[in-house]
Amino acid sequence: MSQRWHLSSRGEGEGEGEGEGEGEGGSSSFARGASFRGVPPGLGYKPWILDFTPDVGTGLPTWPGGYRLGRRTTDYAAKDWDAPLRAVPAVVEFADRVSLWKDLGGSATVLDRHGYSGTVTAYDTRWRDVGGAGAVAQAELDYLRELMVDERARYLPEILAQIDGAPRYFVGLLGVPSDGKPWTRAVINFGVRAGEFVAISHKLKYNRLRPSVLYPGLAVPFGPPAHPAYPSAHATQSHLIGALLCMVDSSVRSRFADELDWLAKRIAMNRERAGVHYESDSIAGEALAKYVASHVLAPCLAVVTALLGAGFTAPLTEAQKGQVLATDQDAMPELWNLLANARTEWLD
Repeated sequence: MSQRWHLSSRGEGEGEGEGEGEGEGGSSSFARGASFRGVPPGLGYKPWILDFTPDVGTGLPTWPGGYRLGRRTTDYAAKDWDAPLRAVPAVVEFADRVSLWKDLGGSATVLDRHGYSGTVTAYDTRWRDVGGAGAVAQAELDYLRELMVDERARYLPEILAQIDGAPRYFVGLLGVPSDGKPWTRAVINFGVRAGEFVAISHKLKYNRLRPSVLYPGLAVPFGPPAHPAYPSAHATQSHLIGALLCMVDSSVRSRFADELDWLAKRIAMNRERAGVHYESDSIAGEALAKYVASHVLAPCLAVVTALLGAGFTAPLTEAQKGQVLATDQDAMPELWNLLANARTEWLD
């Protein structure tokens, strides 16, 4: 996963993309090999010396000519797309169902380590403690100070790597090489994008100040990001990625479910260690991700199962997509296909 596209923000959410690049060369980072958005790892930057001086013997340019106009009608098959971009049809589909996920604060419930249980909205109201002494917020800031003193320096390399590179940790956990299981990597990319949609729509609602704004003594190593804290987008994205990967196939779920949940929690907590998120931000992000997975995505995918049968697991044809949408306009045939294609990568 490339961090190069998001380095200017150093902010909220995880980046997406493929490739580490390869090659050797001089002092330029490009000369050493680089990967770019929408470009497979093996097709990253490579230097050409553009010398169009005519050949001394023939007087002709040394650069080859010739066009390939006969290939104009050759379409790109879905399997030929760069891995992250294979998620885009499903992402567009998810965005089109915005009414299903844009305001879940009154539905998704949290359970924190102190035993508090309530909705995401009630959790934020409790944190604000309107008219009171702000005891909940004060306790959260005290906890972040403890993390700064006891853990931040030790975890800082990991914290920095996960600013934009958290998806790489999921790829590594699954043991997927940079050029392997492209549909599985596309599922991860869907989680990054869809999770960001969900998180940002709720940040707009709650508009919570970052911890270091209330307590500058947290001395954050970057930022803080210039947008609201609650809920944590890293938490939302990471837990949604974990839930989606468990939807791919039972073999993924049985082998990695606990580890995926552990990794998502670790990524979220690293944001707390950095001082850019409260613990309650992480808990709310997890609650939203799990609610989206179980109450939005699962029912939309169940429409396909109900229509085509419990044993049907193959990607849908265009005709079948139309049949599904005619049955339920909120169904998600593109997401079904994304998961179905990823499933084939885990059958061997």
